[in-house]
Formats: sequence, C-alpha cells, structure tokens
Amino acid sequence: MKEHQKYLEWLEGIAEFVHGDLKDIPTGSDSTARSSSPFDERRVVNASAYRAFVLFEAGHRFLRQDYLDTDNRNLNFVLESQQDDGSWFYAMESRESFIDNFHTCFNLKNLVKLNSMVCSGRVTSAIRKGYDYYRRNLIDVAGNPKPFAVEPRFQVTKLEMYDFAEGITLGSLLGVEIPGSGDLARSLADKLITQHQLPAGYFVTRVFRGGIRHCFPFLRWPQAQLLLALTHLIRCGREDGGQAAGKQTSYGNAQPQLVTGLD
Repeated sequence: MKEHQKYLEWLEGIAEFVHGDLKDIPTGSDSTARSSSPFDERRVVNASAYRAFVLFEAGHRFLRQDYLDTDNRNLNFVLESQQDDGSWFYAMESRESFIDNFHTCFNLKNLVKLNSMVCSGRVTSAIRKGYDYYRRNLIDVAGNPKPFAVEPRFQVTKLEMYDFAEGITLGSLLGVEIPGSGDLARSLADKLITQHQLPAGYFVTRVFRGGIRHCFPFLRWPQAQLLLALTHLIRCGREDGGQAAGKQTSYGNAQPQLVTGLD
C-alpha cells in the first residue's frame, strides 16, 4: 500500500506540472492550445491532445475540477483545429504547417483513449475523419506508413520506424471501432518484424531513399516505442477476442463534472 501511494504521488506531481507549468494559449472563447514546454508559445496540436487526456484522467483520479476545465478547453482546440479533410497540421503557426504520420497518430490515439470514457459523438466523428485521412494519405499503396502527407521540405527518409510503432498502437487502441484498423495494425507489425527486425533482435531505425538503412538502436527513437506497440497488439488480441477498444473506465465514487459541450 505504501508503494501504491508513492506511485500516486508521482502521478499527481506529473499532472500538476502538466496543468500548472505548461502554457495555455487562448484560441477561442472556450478553447486553448498547449505549449510543448514552459518556455514555448506555439499552438501545438498533439501536445494539446496529450494534455487533454492526461488532465481528464487526473481530474477524475484526484477529484480536480480545475484539471477537467482545462482539459475541456484543450480538447476543444484539438477538435476545432482539425481540417475539413480530417487532417491536423503539427502546429497552427504557418512555419510548421506540415502533416506527418506519427503526430497524426498521437492526436488520434489520445482522442480514442479519452473518448473511451466520455463517449462523445463529436469526438467520435473527429476520430473517424482523422483515421480516414490517415489511411488515405499516410499509408502508401504497399501498406507502408508514409512519413509525411504534406512535407515541410524535401525528405530523404522513405520509411520511419516510429511511424510503424504509432500506427500499430493506434490500430490496437481502435480494435473493432473502425473496420480494418486492427488489420492494418497487424499488417504493419508483420512488415516490421519480417522486413525491419535485425538478427540481434532490435529494429532498423529508418530506411532512406535508395534503400540505405539506419541501424543504430537508439532507445527512444524508436526501439522502446516499437516494443510497446507490439505489446499493445498482443494485449489487444487477448482481450475480448481483440475488442479491447471502447471500454469504459471506472473511477470508483469520484463524481466531478465531466467534460461538457462536446456533442
């Protein structure tokens, strides 16, 4: 029990940092973007999506209505910044108007996790539009993830393993919620293991145009993410016959006000 309390204290400290130290940049009457650091003022979409989920979880866990209020505003920003075709730019500053693979997955997976608890039609619609864009513009005809749909500059990378990791994780989270998402996750995992895992056990980092492979095994980019993604896929297959997504999360007797104005 003492160890359990220690972990809760760590989680509460993380949540307080996310809520109190990262900047909120107003973007509308009831929406704010989140910065990526205490010293940053960019309106970063995936950072706002991460913060929305973290504060929703922490708001319920620690009975903090102020977390839930901020979560609501960040979530509104993520939903309002989605383009008509379902895409999101990395940030709302013109110099960063690119659309890439794994940041798109970041946006979607945080919306999926949050929506498993709020069950909002507005969030569901954003997920479906975003995933449709992802399939049409960030997966190529061979079933490989494309690093960019809209490139900020000429790219020498053809395949980025971080994109495999996030695509597998996203499909595992969606389960049967979107037809074909689980199949794509399993296909990406098969390609990853059969084409990009090296005899020593770790994975290629990226493949450049012309077929040159970067094979140094950095932990953060992307060995840890790849192992986590494959773990998600295994767990998804074991839970309810692969129907792991869309479950409700219980918060015991906690009853603070939930996110409002989503539908």
